[in-house]
Amino acid sequence: MVIFNNDMFEDIAKVTKELWPEMPWPCIRWSDAKFLGGFDGQFFGSEKPLIYISTSLSIKSAVIVLSHELAHAVTYHLGRDYEAHGPKWQDYYDKINKRYNEVASD
Repeated sequence: MVIFNNDMFEDIAKVTKELWPEMPWPCIRWSDAKFLGGFDGQFFGSEKPLIYISTSLSIKSAVIVLSHELAHAVTYHLGRDYEAHGPKWQDYYDKINKRYNEVASD
């Protein structure tokens, strides 16, 4: 078993859970589809959201896509009627990345 001291995926997840602990945690799946990532707010009709991340991405790009898609999950959770990349989404995306950068620099 390999243990990483700086697991970027886990760090993004931790800061998102820290900022919005009440949010239902999405199912996160790797996908070999041609898109970079995606968010589905109602995975098979349930309240549990789904995030897809492409297996073709580098680790760095996949972390960026994960924070992007988690911002969609937060925006969806806090108000389902929103603009996909509007001001609310941007605010949540910025908060995730600001806190992630604080944690990563420790």
